[in-house]
Amino acid sequence: MLKSTKRLFLRLWSWDRIKSWFTPTPASESRSTFTKREKVMVVGVAYLLAIGLWFMVNMDREFTTTFTLPVVLGELPDARSLQQPIPESVDVTVNGSGWKLMNLAGNLPTIVLDVRKAEVDVLTAARDLIATTDGLSVIRVQPFVLTVRLDERITKRVPVESRLSIEFRNRYNQVGPVRLFPDSIDIAGARAIVDTIRSWPTEASEIDGVREALDLTLTLQEAPYILQLSHNQVRLEADVAEYTEGEARIPIRVRGQPRNRDVVFSPASVVVKYDVPIDEYSRSLSQVLFAAYVPYAMAASDSTGFVIPQIERTESALHIRIRSHQPRTVSYYHVVNE
Repeated sequence: MLKSTKRLFLRLWSWDRIKSWFTPTPASESRSTFTKREKVMVVGVAYLLAIGLWFMVNMDREFTTTFTLPVVLGELPDARSLQQPIPESVDVTVNGSGWKLMNLAGNLPTIVLDVRKAEVDVLTAARDLIATTDGLSVIRVQPFVLTVRLDERITKRVPVESRLSIEFRNRYNQVGPVRLFPDSIDIAGARAIVDTIRSWPTEASEIDGVREALDLTLTLQEAPYILQLSHNQVRLEADVAEYTEGEARIPIRVRGQPRNRDVVFSPASVVVKYDVPIDEYSRSLSQVLFAAYVPYAMAASDSTGFVIPQIERTESALHIRIRSHQPRTVSYYHVVNE
């Protein structure tokens, strides 16, 4: 590009070219000897020169424009914290010459707010800041006043809540609960806010096709700047195993019946289907895993002749997941013992 411009310049200002401006040109030679590319470059250079001249002339005029200036907080009183966020920036409308406004735009200052006052005069703070540059004046600020609410600063430990969605591969599932390290974090901030926090979540995420134990790093949900977290990440661990299906036939019992009354069910038992890790399957066959029962009050208040048995786990060492029980409802009749 530079070489082409140089050649064009030499062609324009060569002695032969200058003489040709004053020498009549025969009609047969009147056609321009410039190439199309050179013509475009001539027009482009002229356009840039025109813009430059316009810019230099007009930048001495006065303009009014709005800048978004960042805001930082001054020093907080001891053992106090903000109760609500303060805007991170304010809009400041400034009047001045184009050159000074351009210089300001290239080096935007930061407004420091004195939050020890209940109300911060942002307009005055902006004027004090911009006044260091001669020829600039602040017309308005939005917002021009900020209300500052401070409260006692406290620290509270809350549990971490995992928001990881896990999709397992077919026949695989989680064994036991997930484990988080650490499982709780410290949150510091204004008492009015911190007292309402019961737990702190991780960022929502998902993982699918899982068939092996998990060991992941999860990022905690970002806190507003008026709160401070002791950690920003936690580690999650979870055991995963391949499951198989098992069945158990469980007799139906009545709970809470009077001494002289009994209830007979038809059928007298239900089949419970469950999932269990393959390496625990043989142990599940030798143990009583569930209890099936119907509260007597349910049968006494029923008018349909059918009730739904409740299934309760009686063994807690195995990692069993109830799938279903059949039949879902059973008929019954009352027996009075004399």
